[in-house]
Amino acid sequence: MFAAVDLSYRVFFQGQDEIEAAQENLTETARALGNKVAELIVCPIYANLPSDMQAKIFEPTPEGARKVVLATNIAETSITIDGVVFVIDPGFVKQNSYNPRTGMSSLVVVPVGPLLCYAFSKLLTGIS
Repeated sequence: MFAAVDLSYRVFFQGQDEIEAAQENLTETARALGNKVAELIVCPIYANLPSDMQAKIFEPTPEGARKVVLATNIAETSITIDGVVFVIDPGFVKQNSYNPRTGMSSLVVVPVGPLLCYAFSKLLTGIS
């Protein structure tokens, strides 16, 4: 019924909360659609996830299924996943910012330029 093409997706988020919300949404939507769509395997990856759960992103995608890897931007340049064809990046990252008035650092969400997004997409998909 569905083409046996490995079309994996990689979607970037700013943090664990966003990843968990997206995972829940995708899982519920796929369940509601039932056999109207190919099997959807949702694999989160973030620092606090147990290593056995992190390793699932490297498992081969079963024939006829699609894998969606939900990742933080920390995993953007450090992990290559076979089969990823589409990269979805909202164009924002969390960046460490120091405030000299308070003497404290904090993570701030900032936009990323389009050239950097384009470069990451080439790096992550291996398509030149």
